[in-house]
Amino acid sequence: MESFSSLLTRIGWASWGFQYRIAAAAAFVLVTLWISTLIVPAALRLLRPLLFLASVALAVIALFPEIGCTIGLSDAVAALCRR
Repeated sequence: MESFSSLLTRIGWASWGFQYRIAAAAAFVLVTLWISTLIVPAALRLLRPLLFLASVALAVIALFPEIGCTIGLSDAVAALCRR
């Protein structure tokens, strides 16, 4: 937070008018949305194999709960491992 406040001090945020503050906030939101539309699909493309493996693992554990209990998930999913 200290670096953020020093950044605001350096750019003279206190001297900005209300309209310029609104314009800066709107520009920040638009740039953030634009960057997120670029990054999120690429990140999902990279994570797709991991998401697939995680869903397969969850399906196997849901179908065969004894497997999940033997690999150390008994603490995380106590209700599933109760006998």
